[in-house]
Amino acid sequence: MRPTPTPPPPASGFAVIASGLVNPRGLVFGPDGTLYIAEGGQGGPREVDLGRKRSHFVGNSGRISAMAPGQQPRPFSENLPATITAPGEEVGPAALAFLNGSLYLLTASGGWDVGDPSFNNGVFRVSSSGELARIFDLTRFNVSDPPLSRRKDPRADVPGGMPFGMTAMGGALYTTDGNHEVVLKLTPDGQPQRILEYPASDQAVTGITGGPDGNLYITEYVPGKVTRVHPDGQREDVYGGLALPIGVAFDGAGRLCVLEFVGQVRCFDENGQRYTIAEGLLQPTAITTGPDGDLYVSNRGHLSGKGEGEIVRVAARGRNKQG
Repeated sequence: MRPTPTPPPPASGFAVIASGLVNPRGLVFGPDGTLYIAEGGQGGPREVDLGRKRSHFVGNSGRISAMAPGQQPRPFSENLPATITAPGEEVGPAALAFLNGSLYLLTASGGWDVGDPSFNNGVFRVSSSGELARIFDLTRFNVSDPPLSRRKDPRADVPGGMPFGMTAMGGALYTTDGNHEVVLKLTPDGQPQRILEYPASDQAVTGITGGPDGNLYITEYVPGKVTRVHPDGQREDVYGGLALPIGVAFDGAGRLCVLEFVGQVRCFDENGQRYTIAEGLLQPTAITTGPDGDLYVSNRGHLSGKGEGEIVRVAARGRNKQG
């Protein structure tokens, strides 16, 4: 007899403010309060045969949407490369950040497997009209100069990498990679430096944000922890015992808050006590802080190819339960 599955917790602690999105991923607020959303898309009709009865399906279904205060999202930059990988993951536009007043996009479109340089993972500067200019080709960099995990661990088996998160801090961009297990520093003119390299592909480095102390904070999905990374690459564990953490942000009060893929947001007070402030989310993928100090989450960020994706607001001032 099969055990009865444990039902998910009831949805609480958040409000849906936008819908109709296709695999929403990274979020960032612009200086004028507009929320920009990276949508991973739904691949496309072109089949790329990988052999062994495995195929990618690729197209230009990725996009960036923009959401002005009080309005629904509208397309801002469309027809961006997107891929449905052989395991069924949607990859494409992945994360966004503002640096020196300019918007930047991180992509994870699978150029190495696709065999098309226009699908190469990269970082792009986005103009005010939504035009993209590549400032760095991550696929080419990772293939020509493999990181430590690629040299030492066969599980780091995506040559071009699997970029996930991005943030801006101290005049530079910082990106994460969930397969290569790195944090990469990138100057606005595209000069790279890996400040953190794990030797094995067993961490799944996902979310990243800059902290009020001038350090970076990253989520490590598989070990279930938050790690502090200093600009020089020194690191230390901050919080453990988390359930598939996939994003991290500091709310308006300066509390560190973690988005867990199991469907909840937990924040930590100054004494390290954790509080669940939202639960019942479905496959959330990214979190950011709004101008109002509240938290904003990409909800239904996976398997939402028909537009089921949402943006939800989590009132950071609330604490619905301890633990």
